[in-house]
Parts: sequence; structure tokens; C-alpha cells
Amino acid sequence: MMHRNRLSLALIAVLAASTASACGPDFPNEVLDDRARTLSHLPEGAFHVEVARLLPKPDARFVANESQDYWDAETAQREQRSGVESRDLAPDEHERVVAMRQSADASSAFAAGAGLPDDIRHYVAGAVAWEHDQLDVARDHFERALVANTAADARRASWAKYMLARIAARGDDLDAAAAAFAKVRERVAAGAPDPLGLAVASFGEEAALHLDAYSTAPLHLYLQQAATGSVSGANSVLMLTRSAFADAGMLKAWIEDPLARRVAVAYAYSRAGELSTDDPEVYDEDAYMGDPYRIGQSAAIVRLLDAIEASPQTDTEGVDRLAAVAYRAGRFDLAERLVAQDKSPLSAWVRAKLALRKGDRDGAAKAYAEAAAGFPREEAWGGQYGLTSEWQALQPQCQVNAELGTLNLARGDYVAAMEALYAAGDTYWMDAQYVADRVLTLDELRAFVGKHAASAPAPAAAEAEGDDSESVGYGDVATQLRDLFARRLMRAGAYDEALPYFSEDDHREAAGKYAAAMARAQGGGFWFDRVGRAEAWYEAATTARDWGMEILGTEGPPDFEIWGGSFGRESGHYDDQWNWIPEPPTDVKLEGEWIGADEPQRLAASKPPYLSRFQYRQVAADHVMQAANFVPARSQAFAAMLCVGTGWLIDREPEAARVLYRRYVADGALVPFGAHFGRDCPAPEFERARERLKFERVRAAKVAVRHYAPWIAGVFALLIGGWFWRRRG
Repeated sequence: MMHRNRLSLALIAVLAASTASACGPDFPNEVLDDRARTLSHLPEGAFHVEVARLLPKPDARFVANESQDYWDAETAQREQRSGVESRDLAPDEHERVVAMRQSADASSAFAAGAGLPDDIRHYVAGAVAWEHDQLDVARDHFERALVANTAADARRASWAKYMLARIAARGDDLDAAAAAFAKVRERVAAGAPDPLGLAVASFGEEAALHLDAYSTAPLHLYLQQAATGSVSGANSVLMLTRSAFADAGMLKAWIEDPLARRVAVAYAYSRAGELSTDDPEVYDEDAYMGDPYRIGQSAAIVRLLDAIEASPQTDTEGVDRLAAVAYRAGRFDLAERLVAQDKSPLSAWVRAKLALRKGDRDGAAKAYAEAAAGFPREEAWGGQYGLTSEWQALQPQCQVNAELGTLNLARGDYVAAMEALYAAGDTYWMDAQYVADRVLTLDELRAFVGKHAASAPAPAAAEAEGDDSESVGYGDVATQLRDLFARRLMRAGAYDEALPYFSEDDHREAAGKYAAAMARAQGGGFWFDRVGRAEAWYEAATTARDWGMEILGTEGPPDFEIWGGSFGRESGHYDDQWNWIPEPPTDVKLEGEWIGADEPQRLAASKPPYLSRFQYRQVAADHVMQAANFVPARSQAFAAMLCVGTGWLIDREPEAARVLYRRYVADGALVPFGAHFGRDCPAPEFERARERLKFERVRAAKVAVRHYAPWIAGVFALLIGGWFWRRRG
């Protein structure tokens, strides 16, 4: 009983520690931020996943039915039982059962159940006696319940047998209790109803009988429970395994038991971060975040690997997990010997890591491809902390593809890198978008989109893509890719080509409006209507400002359309007082040995017009400056357009805003809104600008005539004189 209490307390502690939450969106996983670590670090597995598949499910009828209320499990179990009783009893029978359970003792309960079937009546009376610690009375009623209905589909047979097992356990008759728990499973396997999941629970109850014994018997029972999908069973295996690693003698006993040995290896593979270590750097926060799984100095891991090497087994089941443990513990020779015996996808993953250590990039790429092909797409290992402190979903096939994409970048095979990162799915979209938006040439991206996303996916396909519960949820990657391509084409000026790729009608409409305005602004035919050209530039500017994120924004930095621009990564640092000190924006920095040979040149060629966040606002302000070239400087439209453009930048890009303001001060006329320039701007009055332009043209013509009339008259007189002279000659 004491051991069961310890298990409950430990389980509560584990669950309490796992309920932390974070602010902001679910940021996607990233592997390119620290490429060296990505390619050297082997992620942990998931203990519950590993444990659940060590044994086949005992019986298809064994279904776990466990309360999710770990803080008040007893109340939750009562409510669960009451719900079952309300469903499998007639309304009048249920009313009598409720009355029986409210009785002061078993005899009163039995009397209140008059008219109920004998097996139901005796079972509830026994339950009341159990609640009041009348174990002998309870035993008698439960046994009578079994005698009253021996049919295979008896509604309370498994319940009564389960309670008889618990009574025997409380009386320290462990053999009788174990036999009774086994009988519960036999009855359910034979077809007895089990709405409370007692067959599954009986594994844990029986295991708890033997916790004081120095054997692996409890572990085997908990493993059978876990194989049914029982979270309680998996948690019990976890806590039992922690105890084994804390006791060298018990760990040695486990290694001699083939199944227990696999559990120990699974723990070392998936939970090594919990183990104590002799390395003080692990307790340094920076060192820990650099590699939270520095387990080479863990005494328990060393004991495990030494003991396994000293007592090798012919059974190769789980050798890939052992190889992963050896790799992550720095025992690379052992890891290499182990993966040579095995062809599993995890072994291929380890082989890829080992090849990279030897500098064999081509061999690593081949092993990565083998691993990616071997892992099932739907396999998920829950989550773990990645390169940042963010909790990240982990699907091994996606992770392997993401690492292969990282390696292919370093090999300079950029299209192959995009293939792998695209195959990694939306979980690694942040990395895939970097290659698509910044590394591939426009021609390479065009060919890639034509191959993978030539047409928009059907709604059903898009929903299926985003239906993965382990995914971060950045949507259908084909649609994301088409939108990214459309915006990149727009930034390159290929407007007509871009329009069909927009997934949203309003985005496509805005892009078309911008394209039409740019065509008018950059075209000819405006000699007699310069103001019309200004209107076109201004329409392009306002469209870029209002719809820039959707039609011109970069998927990643600086705009982060991936999050709709709501979040970004500003350049800067905190001072000693934790004040944020902004720094001039810079482009993506490429450092380390895992950079493609011409990746920096490709990055420079694809750089957006500006590096500051919301760079399209500065593009819009540039359009305003162009528009101002085509209206009279003394017109209201000149001042109003520069005022509007200044307002777009004044808070985020004050230096850029000053450029527009200085132009107004230098060339513009005094206007009423000049005192609050950039804050309260009227719409530009283009018709008045046309009138002003006509007036200035006429005035310029008159000035020209007055200035040049004598010269023109003199030239005319000379021409006439010359004509007469020739006639006389």
C-alpha cells in the first residue's frame, strides 16, 4: 500500500510539472538556427511510446478507462461508475441503486435494493460494506453476486471479482489477490462486460502486490497494462524504471531480463536528462541550453552500457535504441558496432550521425534518406525542447527530413534541401520557407512549385494536411508555398505571373490592383497628364501600405508573414536594467561550417528592398516619392502625399520618415497640416494639382515668350534679310 501511495504522489508531481504554458503562437520547429547542433544532436525518443510497443496488446477487449482528474481521482471514478450504472440499468433500477449507495450499512443497502436482480443487489450491498471497511461482509456479498449470475455476459461479474481481489490484497493474501485479478482478465477476455476498464486496471493492481519483491515481475505486469494504451500503466513503468536506475543491484537484475533490459534502454534513450551527472556544466544554464542531454558523464548510463557490453544477448530487439543511447553518451564505437547489426530507421538515423562525424556527407545523406523512408509518416513521439526553450512536437520522419534538408544545404544541393524540408511538413515550415524565399533562385522555385504545388489543393486535402494533432498547425504547405511564390514574384515585378498563385481572393484582387497601378505609373503616355501618373504611383503606394504583408511581405524575416506580421524578431539587446536597446536591422547571418558554398551569394541576391520589419511600408513610401515627382511642388497634393508617406514610417522608421519631411520642407508650400506633418494628413487633391500644373505651364510659357521674344524677333529679321539678299543675288 505504501508503494502505491508513492506511485500516486510521484504521478501527481510529474503531471503538475508538465502543465506549463507559453504566450504567443505555437512557433514552428527550426533546425537551421544552429545547424551544427542539429546535425550532431540525436533527439530523445518518447518513453510512453517506447513502452507501449514493447508488448502486443493483451486482448482486443482490454480497453483502458482511466480518469483524467489526477487531483481527485476517487471522485472522478465514482462519477464514472455512476454514469455506467445509469446507462446499463433501467431508470427504476438506477434509482434503487442510488438509494442503496446512500445507505448507512450493507444490510440497509440490501433491504433498499428489494426488487433488483440478485447479482446487482448483492454487488451494491458489497460495495457499501467496502466503503464502510466491513471487508468480511463485503466479501460475502461479492461472492453471492457471482453465484447469482454465472452467465458470460453478467453485468457485475468482473466488478465483483475485481473487488474480491482488492479485499484479498488488503488482507495481505497476495496469492489469492493475484489469482483474482487474473480471473478478472479471463472473464473480460471471454466476453464479460467491462465498461470501467477493470481488466486493464487489474494489471496495475496485481503489479502493486509485488513491489516489495526484488524482481522484474511487477514490471512485466505494468508493461502489459501499458500495451493496452493505459497512461497509468506507462506512468507506472516510468516510475519503476527510475527506481531501477537509482539502484545498481536492481539495474543489474533488469539487464539480465531481456524485456526489462529493453525498458532500461528505452528509459536511457528517452529520459536521460533526468539522470544525475558528475558534470557541473550541465547545471550551468547556458551549457544546458546548448545541449540539454549531455549524458556521457551520467554514472547510471555508464553502468548500463558497461553491463550490457559485459553480458551481450543474441536477441537484437531494441538494438537500435541501444545504439542511440551509446551515440548520445559518446560511445561512438559501440554505436557503430550496434547499427551494423540492424536495418531499422532509427539505426539508419544513427548511422547518418556517425557518418557526419567522419566527414562523410554523401554517406550521411544516403542514411538519412533510408531513415526518412523507414519511419511511418504518422508516428509521433510527443514533444521535447528543441534548440530554443519552446516545447516542440516531434515526428521522427519529419525531423529526419528536416535534418537531411540541413545537410543538403551544406552540400550545396539547394533544390534537394527544399525537397527534404518540404517533405518535413508544416512543423518545419520556418526552415522550408527560408530556402524557398531566400536560397532558391526564382527559376528554381518556379520549377519546384510547378512540381509540388502547380495547382491549389482541394479543400479536403488541405484539411487532411492540417489535421495532424502533433503538428504545429501552420496549415497546408502547398498553399503556403504558392502564396510565398506569389509574393516573391510580386517583389520581383512579375505581377501577371504572380496573380494565379494567391490563395485568397481578396489578396489576389489587391495584387491585381497594385499591378495595374504600377503598370500605369511606369508606362508612357502621361506627358499631357503628369498628375495621372502621380495618381497611379500614389494608388500603388496606398495598396502596398494597406496590403503589403499579404502581397509583398516576406514569409520569414523581416516581415514574418508566417505569423501575419503579429510577431517578429527585432534586432537589439537588453541593457543591464533590462531596457530593450534596438539595433540596426541586418539580414540573416550565416555562420559555421554547414553553410552552402554559394548560399551567402544567393541570400544577397534575394534580399528584400529593405531589412527593417514591414519593409513594404518603405516600398510604399518610395512610391510616394515617385508620385511627388509628377505634381507641382507647391500643390496641396505634393504636401499631402508626403505627409501620408511620413505617417507610414514616423513611428517605426523615423530616419526614413525624415527624408520625406525634408523634401516637403525644401520644396513644398506652407499648408495648414504642416504643423502636425505625418500625424493628421488630408487626402491629396489631384484635380487641384492638375489646375495648378496647367497654370504653371501657361505661366512658364508666358515667361518664356517675354524672355525670348527679342531674340526670336532678331532671328526672324535675320532670316528675312537673308532671304531678300539671296533674291537680289
